[in-house]
Amino acid sequence: MAGGAAAMALLLVSPCIAQASGFGVLRGRFVVDGKPPVPSAPKVTADEFCINCKPQQQSVVVSDAGGLANAVVWLRPPRGEKIPLPPGDPEALRKSVELANKNCVFTPHVTLVRTGQTLRITNQDPTGHNTKFDLVRNAPFNQLIPAEGKISKRLDEAESKPLPVACNIHPFMRGYLLVRDDPYMAVSDKDGRFEIPVMPAGEHEIQFWHETGYLKNVPLPTGATDRRGRAELTITAGQTLDLGDVSVPAGLLVD
Repeated sequence: MAGGAAAMALLLVSPCIAQASGFGVLRGRFVVDGKPPVPSAPKVTADEFCINCKPQQQSVVVSDAGGLANAVVWLRPPRGEKIPLPPGDPEALRKSVELANKNCVFTPHVTLVRTGQTLRITNQDPTGHNTKFDLVRNAPFNQLIPAEGKISKRLDEAESKPLPVACNIHPFMRGYLLVRDDPYMAVSDKDGRFEIPVMPAGEHEIQFWHETGYLKNVPLPTGATDRRGRAELTITAGQTLDLGDVSVPAGLLVD
């Protein structure tokens, strides 16, 4: 659908980026090359409210124009190395992130949260939900969120990749949670677009991921991702690195 588009993408210079010296921007758009798979619809066999909501599958969401939603991009700092944080970061950390149980779907499907940041888990439905995080570096979490209830939680350790969010009461509900120490991460929207608006200048290893697997061997203007879905990208202070259309082969999107 978008074959060759990524190879032709250009690195664009933004004439005026309102940010401190030493930071740039990373952006792009994931598009599916070929006919995307059609995952089976969720089997909703219990709870009249959820049955009436008719939740749709969320594992592979592709727009009419071929944009791939819910693909995740984040910076992987070298082991043991601290990446500089942007100006005003303490204020940004005080803003909470919401993960909602809404119409028997986790919203957003992929939640991005910082260590030490407040994660508000809400239930906007008239039925109870159980929110369960299958984490690695943080303690396991499995708690009932009553109808129209809410709780707050903080996670102290960064995770190496997005990890599953589930509801034991409604097994068809599935989402993902990525916990990082820094703000250098993004998830693609319904049109496949993503942007990390403030990135430290320098050469960085960037991870490309989708819940169906690492986005491996995907062409970029500067080369391609490796078998682990990683690529070295250079961010220039005061400039935008625009990857353009990042063409994802449809064959990678098989769960």
